[in-house]
Amino acid sequence: SYSLEKGIQSITDTLVKDTSVNTLTISYIDKIVMKNRQWCVKTAENNLYKCQYLAIATPAHETISLLKSCNSEIARELSNIKVSNIDSIGVIIDKNRSPVKSVAGIIPLDDDSFFSAVSKDTIPHPEYRGFTFHFKQNKITYKEKLQKINKILQVQNNDLIHVVERKNIMPTLKKGHSTLIKKIDSMLSKIPILITGNYFNGLAIEDCVLRSYNEWYRIFHSKYD
Repeated sequence: SYSLEKGIQSITDTLVKDTSVNTLTISYIDKIVMKNRQWCVKTAENNLYKCQYLAIATPAHETISLLKSCNSEIARELSNIKVSNIDSIGVIIDKNRSPVKSVAGIIPLDDDSFFSAVSKDTIPHPEYRGFTFHFKQNKITYKEKLQKINKILQVQNNDLIHVVERKNIMPTLKKGHSTLIKKIDSMLSKIPILITGNYFNGLAIEDCVLRSYNEWYRIFHSKYD
């Protein structure tokens, strides 16, 4: 298990700065089809991109939408992966304000409004501590979320130096998920397309890296007819 000192954003920042990688943003995919042994990606702006191998690294529901035009069978199987809407609140506090010992994360045992919290304690800062709390959407008010955060960290509102709220979508991995993934992987085994994300092996960064590596290995150490 590991964390990135400057966050996940540092990965995309590095890619954008790499002159050997062409980056296109704010472009919407209209359709993906296989033609003449090449993937053809058509955008809503009517641009066409062709490639021998195609990688899709998007949230599960977006992947389903992208695959419908080129492989409806895999899209149908992926539709079994459900997602949850969550409200994430990140807070920064002075390092000495909370009596809570250093932790990597917090998981509640009896709270139906609160999924979990992750901490930046794994990369200590000389002055501050940072936490991101994940709540179920529309379960409690913003004020109640802050009250819960204060209670868990044993601080007051005026101890929260910075507060940021974001709405996210997270996959919900249920019993039988591994069997579903094995079926999807079997369907992918002879197709020159890589599908990766946080809904295969798990939600953590290292789970996504492992999935991406395995897909790379499958494609470039196998032969396709």
